Amino acid sequence: MNTPPIKPGTIHPGGNIGNRLRPPASSVTAAQNSGVVGQADNLLGAGVFGENKRGIGVLGISDGGEAGVYGYGGDPEGVGIHGKGGRLAGLFEGNGQFEGNVDISGTLTVQGNNIISSILAAEGLTGRIAPLDSRISTLETQVTILQELVSELQNQIKYQETQIVFLQKHHGQPASPDL
Repeated sequence: MNTPPIKPGTIHPGGNIGNRLRPPASSVTAAQNSGVVGQADNLLGAGVFGENKRGIGVLGISDGGEAGVYGYGGDPEGVGIHGKGGRLAGLFEGNGQFEGNVDISGTLTVQGNNIISSILAAEGLTGRIAPLDSRISTLETQVTILQELVSELQNQIKYQETQIVFLQKHHGQPASPDL
C-alpha cells in the first residue's frame, strides 16, 4: 500500500466502522494534532518504533473513551495488531470482545480446562450413545414382554382361584393350600 507523505497542518478524515472512528485511508491525521507521528515506506522499517531495555516499549493511554492503542491493517490480508512474546503474545485484563471469527491453532484453556480435550472427550461419548440407545430399546422391549407375561400369569392365578372357589362350593370340601 503506497501512502503519501504526511503534510503537516492537513487533516484527512476517516469513515466509521460501527461506532468507532476508522483511521484515514492514507496515513495519519495532521501532525499538528498528533503527539508522535512516524511514517515509513519500506518492508523493513516501522512507522513508529519504541524500545525500552527495562520497561514498556510503546504505551498508549486514552482518557477520552477510545482505544489506548489502535491497530489497523488496511490490506485485506493484513493484520491490525501482531504480538509476539516469550511467555505470552498478549495479555488482556478485563472483558474482551471479538467481532468476527476466531481461529486457534493451539490449545484453548478456559479457567484451567483444556477446551479442545473436553470437546474431543464429548465427541468420544457421542460415539457411545448409539450402542446405548440400541441397548435401551432392547431392554424396553424385554420389559414389555415381561409385563405381558406377568399379566398373563395374574389372569391364570385369578382363573385358578375361581376354580378353587367353584370346587369348594360344589363339593363341600375346603381346598388344599398346596393347590
